Amino acid sequence: MEIAVRSIPALLAMKGLRPKRAIQAEDAYDISYCIRATLTASTLWH
Repeated sequence: MEIAVRSIPALLAMKGLRPKRAIQAEDAYDISYCIRATLTASTLWH
């Protein structure tokens, strides 16, 4: 599945701005996935 986002930093900022009580395990997975995907993509293009 692909989801278009404006930028990875913006997506991570939105994840971080959720109320603390609303942060769930999926958020941690989403953040780690985005970071890994970004690092993988950046190493493929260099």
